[in-house]
Amino acid sequence: MQVAEKSATLEILLLGKYEEIAREEARALLAEIVTKLDEEFLFWDIKKLAEKCCLSVSSVRRYITNDKRMKLLEKKPNGGKAIWPVEQARETILEIVSEW
Repeated sequence: MQVAEKSATLEILLLGKYEEIAREEARALLAEIVTKLDEEFLFWDIKKLAEKCCLSVSSVRRYITNDKRMKLLEKKPNGGKAIWPVEQARETILEIVSEW
């Protein structure tokens, strides 16, 4: 019986390790997919900025897009919608948030 119990315990430990490895691989794959999806966008609008920052649109306007660094990045045709280049906006937002 002891050998069978040890075997069952070892099997449970191995399964746990496989599950842990599978979870880590799944997380890495998901992060890669999210990165690739972000790369498909050249620009973010205010709604996408709010989504990416996990803030409301009004908070993004108040704390992010009113910052002079974001104003420099803003592209807005006459009477059109404001957009920001993804890569530069991401870096600038990280700078802004790090100062909070």
